Amino acid sequence: MRHWLKATPLLLLLLTAAPAPAAPMIPGPTVTELPTTGGLPPLDTTAPDVTDFRITRKRFRAGGLGTVIKWSQSEDATDTIRFERRVGGRWRMLTRKMRFQATAGDQKLRFRGRFNLEHPLRPGRWRMTLTARDAAGNVSAPDRVRFRLLPKKR
Repeated sequence: MRHWLKATPLLLLLLTAAPAPAAPMIPGPTVTELPTTGGLPPLDTTAPDVTDFRITRKRFRAGGLGTVIKWSQSEDATDTIRFERRVGGRWRMLTRKMRFQATAGDQKLRFRGRFNLEHPLRPGRWRMTLTARDAAGNVSAPDRVRFRLLPKKR
């Protein structure tokens, strides 16, 4: 009983096939000249570069004029701004964040100390962190700015 010898015709062909004769040389690219990605464009491994992250006012009141967040980035990306509040000498990360699509170049965003009418930030010391993620999934180095949110005037 030799069950291990039974195979499909394709498998037998593969097992018994002799090496093919060498093909004649044709001018053109050789195997070493082909891209390593199988003919696809090279993979994007460069993270977006976020520079000049700043705000126009470091101290402002919630709901008032607020501040303008400015930065520049090297390529189109999904930008995320996270907030941390200084509590008892430690920075506490807020679960809510701002996320939006941005193009390459200079960016401006008006910020009045709240996400929307129902979600204002509490008065205190804050830190915002900006990161950018491009279409290939590369994430920029985080860039931070500190600010102080003052209580509303009565």
